[in-house]
Amino acid sequence: MANLNRLLLYPLDPYHSVDPIPLLELLHQRQFVEAPLPIEYGEQSYQVGDRFFDAFLFLGCSPNIELTPSTDDPQQPFCYLQLESRVTPQLLMGKNLKAACPQCKQRFSAEQKQTVDEQGAISIHCKNCGSIQPVQQIAWRKTAAYGKTGLSLWNIYEGEAVPSDQLLTLLQQQSGVQWRYSYIAG
Repeated sequence: MANLNRLLLYPLDPYHSVDPIPLLELLHQRQFVEAPLPIEYGEQSYQVGDRFFDAFLFLGCSPNIELTPSTDDPQQPFCYLQLESRVTPQLLMGKNLKAACPQCKQRFSAEQKQTVDEQGAISIHCKNCGSIQPVQQIAWRKTAAYGKTGLSLWNIYEGEAVPSDQLLTLLQQQSGVQWRYSYIAG
C-alpha cells in the first residue's frame, strides 16, 4: 500500500493546532482531494482530486505517479493525502535525515536520543559530542518535521514534488500561520 516515503506539510509554529474540519473543507472545495480512502490507509486519508496538480508540482520531465489504487494489485503504492493531527508536537524524521549537530557538525541519525521536557518541548542528544539541542534550533534541511498538524502526501520520494505557492498560501490563510514542507523517507 505505501512505500513509506512522503512529502509532509506542517505549520511553521509546531505548537499551533489547526482545526482539521475547515482544512479538509478547503481541500475538498479546491478539489485537491476527493473521496475518503479505506481505514487501512490511515484515518483521514483521501484520494487526490481533479485539481491535485494545482496543489503539488512534480519535478522532472515525466513523473510516473499512480493517483488511484490499483484494482489488480492492492499492494501497488499510489499517491494519496492524509490529514494528521496530534495533541502534542511530534518530531518525524526518516532514513533520509540530513541534519547535523550545531555543536560538533556530526550528522544525526533517525535513531537519535530524544527527551521531552515538562512543557512538551523535544531536545535531541548528540551521540558524538553529548550536547543537547532543542529541536527548533536544528537545521533539518527539509528532512524532518516537528508539529501537531500535518498533511502527508504519501508515496512521494524526496525532491519528486513540491507544494505549489497556491497551496502554501491557502494553508496560511486558512490556519493563520506559515507552512513549510519536508521529505520523510521510510
